[in-house]
Amino acid sequence: MHCTQCGAEVPDGARFCAACGANTFGTTATVARTRPLAVTLLAILKILTSLGWLLIALLFTFAWQGGPGKEVAFAIVGAIFLAIALVAALCAYGLWTLRPWGRVLQIAFSCLGLILGFPIGTVISILILVYMFQPGVKVLFSGRPVASLSRAESEQLLALSKSGAATGMAIALVAAFLFVPLAGIMAAIAIPNFLNAVDRGKQKRTMADIRSIGTAVEAFRLQKNAYPDAETIGDLGAALAPEYIEVMPPTDGWQHPLQVESNGEHYLIYSFGKDGTGTSCENGPTTTFDDQICFADGEFVRYPEGTQR
Repeated sequence: MHCTQCGAEVPDGARFCAACGANTFGTTATVARTRPLAVTLLAILKILTSLGWLLIALLFTFAWQGGPGKEVAFAIVGAIFLAIALVAALCAYGLWTLRPWGRVLQIAFSCLGLILGFPIGTVISILILVYMFQPGVKVLFSGRPVASLSRAESEQLLALSKSGAATGMAIALVAAFLFVPLAGIMAAIAIPNFLNAVDRGKQKRTMADIRSIGTAVEAFRLQKNAYPDAETIGDLGAALAPEYIEVMPPTDGWQHPLQVESNGEHYLIYSFGKDGTGTSCENGPTTTFDDQICFADGEFVRYPEGTQR
């Protein structure tokens, strides 16, 4: 502490300044607005939470299936989770830089966590709320210069800096024993589902592209009274583009070249599937992403049906 009268350093607990005799009531604590360990940990946890919400947003965005109505609904839900992820990232930045709105956003997230995170999230949220409503934390996030703080506010800020390590360790231990295992479980469930959703999107894109090519081939036949002769997707593109199809898709959703067998009487367009191997176009449904998708003479003869793996 320093005396406001002469600037001399005054030991903690002293009632008078030894240099000038002033009452220590007029002293102020030597404090600085620095980020405590607890706030640093909260910012890190919040950015990890943001990444989790982002993963869920991507899962919903790519997991659409069924008709256009479902596609729009899933996209809307994905957009909502993306917005939550962005707000969580903004909260992390606000905590890291000690912005007043960073504390407000953290309190809002913790209030939601009391209910939505029951029971594990509730315990963490209570600890965070207790910390966020400490007088020293309010001063820390007030945005006011240290020189403008009152003696009481300075002492609150000083007390916070002394107790920050213990509080930070408490939050870290709770997060380690409660939050981290939960995050691991969520990741174990979400990541495979996300990868499956991505493959499902690629499969649907492949079918849409093959159908577009088939439509162009049928249009060619209506005018020429025969199907085009082609052994590769490039040969077929030369015969159809741009008159019958504006852009010929050269590959399937997994970036494997589309396969073509076409003569004057019949044609076959197919994808090798996810693994990029195989030549069978046996009629019937498929159950894995590795199976071929085949379109012959105006219809799918080998196609995905039911849950894919």
